[in-house]
Amino acid sequence: YMEKLAALQNSADLWSQAGSRYYRTSEVVDESARGTLIQKASECYNNSLKIDSTNLNTKVGIAQCLVEGGGSPMQGIQMIEGVLRKDSNNENGQLALGEFSIQSGQYSKAIYRFNRVLQIDPGFIEAYLYLEDIYEKMGNKQDAVRCLKKYSTFVHDKKIKEQVEGYIRKLENDTIANK
Repeated sequence: YMEKLAALQNSADLWSQAGSRYYRTSEVVDESARGTLIQKASECYNNSLKIDSTNLNTKVGIAQCLVEGGGSPMQGIQMIEGVLRKDSNNENGQLALGEFSIQSGQYSKAIYRFNRVLQIDPGFIEAYLYLEDIYEKMGNKQDAVRCLKKYSTFVHDKKIKEQVEGYIRKLENDTIANK
């Protein structure tokens, strides 16, 4: 729908939104559909860039497609780094490099990126979940618990809060058992 609306209005913003929706969907679908969705995302982002070549978030989207699409991952990383040289507060660029750092096992870089995201946007509470995951992968359950507790302070949904608190108890018990 967003792609059709973008085509009708020929709006850079709508094309970029369509690209983002395709890209985010590609992260949660079966591997067989992933390539097609990334290709569609790339097409939408490129249509956006034709209209507004200065949109840094669109450039980040194109770069993410390059990295995830299996074509030129280093070219995509370099594009995002170029965006961050122009605007170090570009949240999407910081997030993308944080996610790619996790994928490549560069946890200290990922920690830096997600902390940067929280400096840029303290309301982006999902960054605490990324940080919790990283700390847990590193075996640092105390910092994982700290991040979950911080995340929990922002959560208003009772069921989610209960699940988070249950996981905090599990991590705390694992920490005690391993001492």
